[in-house]
Amino acid sequence: MPALFALDDDALLAHCRVKQVKSKGPGGQHAQKNATAIQLYEPEFDIEVRCQDFREVEANRKRALREMRIRLAVHQRGFGSVDDLSKVMHDQKIKCNVKSEQFPKVVAILLDLFDQHGYEVANVAQHIQSSSSQIINLFKQHKYVFSFVQRQRASLGLKKLH
Repeated sequence: MPALFALDDDALLAHCRVKQVKSKGPGGQHAQKNATAIQLYEPEFDIEVRCQDFREVEANRKRALREMRIRLAVHQRGFGSVDDLSKVMHDQKIKCNVKSEQFPKVVAILLDLFDQHGYEVANVAQHIQSSSSQIINLFKQHKYVFSFVQRQRASLGLKKLH
């Protein structure tokens, strides 16, 4: 099976169950009356993503796809190598942010390394010739990714990252 997070938009949408729904929540007279929110469900990993941040369906679809890719990268890994990090490493710094197209793959590669190194950040940082703070700051850019790492570390009896 290919890395789902690496599929193009059309292929990923074809793999997911897609619903266009009305937004929920407060808003009064400013609430969107049309069904512009997008809900994606990926059955294999049981991941559901919903985006209702924008008034346009296409903008919500793009945001939902980005979120789905990141969540898939957390759960479906083994599709990259440390060599792939060279595209985002400059002067021992990780030049990638949550909005970058490379973010899901970078997360997947780093989490593979975390698995190999028992979720010890210093060991992973040494392996990729970067700093622990660079890795932690990258993970902190996405709440789902950071909380996943925290849960994994807790299950191994390691301290929380700050």
